Amino acid sequence: MPEKYYSLIELSFTGAVVLAFIVWQLVSVNREIGRDKRDSEDRARHPVGEHRLDDR
Repeated sequence: MPEKYYSLIELSFTGAVVLAFIVWQLVSVNREIGRDKRDSEDRARHPVGEHRLDDR
């Protein structure tokens, strides 16, 4: 195989790894947001930081 294609192959593999990492992070963040929404249903309905320490 000609040496000029090695950089293209390496670029393809690196791009695939980066793309897989981005997708994995996106799925992970979306799951965490969903988990937080589900867990917050039984909590107070006011913005964060607008409560006293004994409001929990």
